Amino acid sequence: MRPVTGTTRRTVLAGAAALGAAVTLPLTLTPGAAHAAAGDAAALRARWHTLLTGGSGLDLADERIAAAVARTGKAATTAAKGLDPSRTDGLFEDLTSTTLSNHVTTSFKRLATIATAWAVPGTPQHGDTSLRDLLLAGIDWMLTNRYGPGHTRFDNDWDWEIGSALALNDASVLLYDALGADRLERITTAVRHYTPDPNLWRADRQIATGANRVWVSTVVAVNAVLRDDGDALGAVRDALSDVEGAGANSVLAFNDGTDEASGTGEGFYADGSFLQHYKHPYNGGYGKELLNSLSRLLNLLAGTDWAVTDPALDNVRGWVVDGFDPLLVRGDVMASVCGREIARPSKQGHASAQTVVEAVLRLIPGFPGETGEVFTSLVKQWIAEDTYRDFLSVTDPASLVAALRVLDSPVPARGPLVAHKQHPRMDKAAHHRPSFALGISAYSSRIYTYESIQNENLHGWHLSDGMVLLYTDDDLGHYSEDYWPTVDPTRLPGTTVVAGRPADAAGQRTTSTADWAGGTALPGTTLGAYGMELRAYGSTLRALKSWFCLDDVIACVGSGVGAETGAVETVVENRKLRDPAAALLVDGVPRRRRSGPRRHGLVGAARRGPVAAPRRDRRLCLPRAGRPARSA
Repeated sequence: MRPVTGTTRRTVLAGAAALGAAVTLPLTLTPGAAHAAAGDAAALRARWHTLLTGGSGLDLADERIAAAVARTGKAATTAAKGLDPSRTDGLFEDLTSTTLSNHVTTSFKRLATIATAWAVPGTPQHGDTSLRDLLLAGIDWMLTNRYGPGHTRFDNDWDWEIGSALALNDASVLLYDALGADRLERITTAVRHYTPDPNLWRADRQIATGANRVWVSTVVAVNAVLRDDGDALGAVRDALSDVEGAGANSVLAFNDGTDEASGTGEGFYADGSFLQHYKHPYNGGYGKELLNSLSRLLNLLAGTDWAVTDPALDNVRGWVVDGFDPLLVRGDVMASVCGREIARPSKQGHASAQTVVEAVLRLIPGFPGETGEVFTSLVKQWIAEDTYRDFLSVTDPASLVAALRVLDSPVPARGPLVAHKQHPRMDKAAHHRPSFALGISAYSSRIYTYESIQNENLHGWHLSDGMVLLYTDDDLGHYSEDYWPTVDPTRLPGTTVVAGRPADAAGQRTTSTADWAGGTALPGTTLGAYGMELRAYGSTLRALKSWFCLDDVIACVGSGVGAETGAVETVVENRKLRDPAAALLVDGVPRRRRSGPRRHGLVGAARRGPVAAPRRDRRLCLPRAGRPARSA
């Protein structure tokens, strides 16, 4: 496996190697032919195999590792239910659709999950020859009936080019020694049929950007390892910097200086913002997936002739410190930057944070020195402070091994975050104090309201209409589990709205006609001011909304609030009740409950304004966490 020799535009982007100094599995490769010697390819396969399984040296005497191995086996047992290669309508009885492409991806994911348990020592499935044969028959069924040349793709390109390909690649690495030459050829040909180029994706061959570019690059890279193709690995390395496009869609460079005519602007910005699908804030969605996939890819290429040496790789530190740390609250990811993922049961706050922690764990070996120590201190803090969902009890064996190594290191944890951080490029702000955190979600002419595609997040109408999320240390699971499915989406906390229920997905992917959203902060303190001009979608509602973060007091100010038609409401708070008998206090006085049943176990408070008569100044002060809200 050797890179193509000769100079490319990558030379302009190349710099000192950022990962070569610390490599888990060092390889000594010399330039030459484009294809690899068997030993080189085997070493790279072993590296990917270790990323998937934790390697062959798992210490099963450690109860925590034994528990992670048991979780792997349990997941495989669940995934294997209904697996039947003798069926004619589908490999799994509940995945038989030929119009929904996620049935194809999910089928491959289940095979990969089972293959992982088969490959991990200590699981009930480990080394089971009958299970191995069943997995091989399952792969054959998918290649014959669903995936590869000769099959017509349907529905979502992501499933064909990314989702299915990633899972099939993983299963193939895990089962490599049992595949045989003919089956391996069928697999790699099928994947290349859909995903031949790390720069392009979709049936009409669009430029891949942001997380999609890293996903596609990962597909091509693992396929290249399976085929012993050094040329393809060189193309992957170059694609991360977008050598073909002169860097216009580099996933490593900050987008601040990008000309919209030459790039989409998708990816990270110097202030920590991350945008995907042009103008959607997405740190907790596509951003975390980009970091996750890139951490795997960098690990695979580290120390080889295809290692990423672009100086922009140093920006990854900024991603972590400015783009993720301020948006994590004791294991939760602020929902304002998770896009449509808040509508997915498996992607609620603490589960999303797990992906971030796992990604940074993989990055640590490749960033020696100060950056590695910063990452180590952050990971230690993130793991320790999430007492709602114990990371060590939910992660996979490979990440657990890495986490235990980090926890044993002499680098101290960072300590609780106390900061006021604004992300101007995506109209969001985060305020962290020792006992609580606050997230403010706005939008403007620069940023979309919310995303609702693939029939997801149909009721995200007000996620950016000044939504204010209060995270308290005594209720870390408040926005996890059942909050988003049960909260009244027309009355999200902090928002000013015209009462009523819009149509499904109304206003998604729209910008405001107002430019103003943003603020300022006093350096070295947690004092900051933030505001927005609200011009609501689909109504004449207008409002000026401001938030003054004064350490432990948040003053929420609204003026010029009104609409020509409809009842205008500003929602003070809307929280899950831990105690059904709890009373809402306004200025220290219990507020009388409205007659009728409580809705979804939530308590909400709203203030209404007259139609077509803008209210004067109104202020709301949220005091220290754990105390009732007061209004004035």
